[in-house]
Amino acid sequence: MAYALAYGSEIANNLELPNNGHLVRVFAVPSVIGECGGVLDSCPDWRLLITVSTGDLYDDPLLFELPMAKGWRFVSWDTSSESKKAVFQVETQIPGSNLNQEARKAWRPTNYRVSIWLYDIVTGGPRASAEVITDEG
Repeated sequence: MAYALAYGSEIANNLELPNNGHLVRVFAVPSVIGECGGVLDSCPDWRLLITVSTGDLYDDPLLFELPMAKGWRFVSWDTSSESKKAVFQVETQIPGSNLNQEARKAWRPTNYRVSIWLYDIVTGGPRASAEVITDEG
């Protein structure tokens, strides 16, 4: 938790989009503070955390996490999806410095399409669930 608060950054949120009263925020958080040493395995891993909340009194926010990667980039929101879903794309990336050219050429991003179904709390069912579809570059 300390790393998330001290070093994490919000890379996207749906504040400017129609959101059915659910705020979705996406954070990239380093697992350690460090640098790459030339090869990809020497680079620190980053976590991708996704929070979903309504902002209502006594509402517990939900947290989803994708597998760690060497870096994360937010691609886009899918605004054509149905109103009970928040859908977006992210992809893995590599650090911009201290990585040799061989490692850069060999690396391929993984694309993730994340769908979060938002349910009505009044129904008594789950408030949100997520599905992740990957496309290994």
